[in-house]
Parts: sequence; C-alpha cells; structure tokens
Amino acid sequence: MMCRICSTPLSPWGATAGIPLLKCGTCGSIHADCEKPAEDMYADLYSKDEVVPSVVRDSLDAVARSMKPFRTHGRWLDIGFGQGALLEAAAREGWLCHGTELSEVALKKGRRRGFTTSPTSESFVDGSFDVVSLVELVEHVENPRGFLKEARRVLREGGCLYLTTPNAWSVNRWLLGPSWSVFAPPDHVTIFAPLGLRRILRGSGFQTIALRAEGLNPFEILRSLRREQDREFHRDQAGTALCQSLAANPGRRRLKILANRVLTATRLGDSLKATAQ
Repeated sequence: MMCRICSTPLSPWGATAGIPLLKCGTCGSIHADCEKPAEDMYADLYSKDEVVPSVVRDSLDAVARSMKPFRTHGRWLDIGFGQGALLEAAAREGWLCHGTELSEVALKKGRRRGFTTSPTSESFVDGSFDVVSLVELVEHVENPRGFLKEARRVLREGGCLYLTTPNAWSVNRWLLGPSWSVFAPPDHVTIFAPLGLRRILRGSGFQTIALRAEGLNPFEILRSLRREQDREFHRDQAGTALCQSLAANPGRRRLKILANRVLTATRLGDSLKATAQ
C-alpha cells in the first residue's frame, strides 16, 4: 500500500481492531489498510435528531462569523455536511447553504432544513462558492486528494477553504499509539500529520495555507493510565464536557486560548484546523 498523500511506500506501525495501520516515513500520516464498506455507515446516526451542545454551537458560530471577509456571492458549500450543524451556523449568518453527502438520509434531512443538497458537487460550476468546508471528512475517504481538488474547483478565487481533521502528531497519538480512539477503521482510513495535510493541500491547488493544531482531551490518557480500556469511552462527549468546563468563566477561557497557542506551536493538538486559498 502507498501513502494516499505522498505516493510513497508505507511501513507497518501497529493495528487496531485487527486492521493493520501503516505509517508514511515522508509525511508522518497514518493509514488503515482496509477498504470502506459499500453500505451507508451513518444512516442510523443521521436519522436521529442532533442535539448540539451550546459550547459546540458557539464554536461553529465563531467559524461562520470568521468567514465574513470572504463573502462576495454569499454561497457556502459544506462537503460531507453530515447532520448539518455547521450549515445551520452559516445560515444564522445569512449564507446561502449548500451541502453534499453520500447518505440519502442526510440529504433528505438537509433539504427539509432549507439547504440545497446533492450527492456530489459535480453540478456546481467552477468558482461558484465563497467558502467551501470539509469538517471531519478527509480522514474518512479513500481519495482525499480528489475531494480537495474538487473543493478547489468550486471555490472562487479569493475564497476560503475551511477544513478540520484529527492530528497524527498529537499528544494522544504519541502516548496512546494505535489504541487512540481516533484510529477507528473502516470509519477513519487516513489520519493526517501537519506536514501531510499541508502537502496534500498544496498538491490540490491551494497556495496560502494557515494551519492550527488545537484541543487536547486528557480523559483518554487518564483512562489508559488507570487501565480502564475495557470500559466504554465516548471521545466526543468527553471533549465536549472539557470544552464546556473551560468556557465556564473568563479565566478558564484565557487558559484555553493559551493552551491552544502552545499546542499549535508544538503541533501537538488533537485537531488540525486549516484555512486555505
């Protein structure tokens, strides 16, 4: 198997759930040696009504507000919009919201919420969007470069790509190795390191790239130290609880800002967040 980013040979790195994990010695990204199943893996999830915690809603609203400088036509495309929380935030800021999803369940729900939805972005003309977002998507797909090149095609010149994905260089990856819950094939097939993400963005036609590595979830590390791996663990719920605690007062919010600056400087945050043009 070759690196999905560098097209160089991969080396064995470990395994999770019986599926081999392979690491690229060039860009540091880690790949699952498996294929995505043909069926809709997320139909049950998308059929349920999503309850967005206030701290997550506030964060998404901040992302939507940050895109105001790029607004010309007022059109936003979220590739792989999932349950639509980011598009809801964009709609609150007055954007015309479009989304793509492979899941028919998600497409129907999105249309009911007023989004323009489609299984693919092929019908959109070149340069038709001010903002294109891919939130927690590229780790799921076998051809991330194809998705990024398509994002570049439909993004107007001077528009902004917004992307988030787990970080293969994070503290949790270093301490937990293959047991980190982010390694979840066949759901997640590629976990990007910062160098790999920059490389694939440039190779997809993006020139100006700003990259942050933010967030740290210590609960999974503590669980490992206490040898509680056999107990059920919900990474997203634990992360949301931590964010809610840090948002409780101004002092904690300042601590979070400082911690994220350190994590970005060291590239050790759990999540990579990129903006690119």
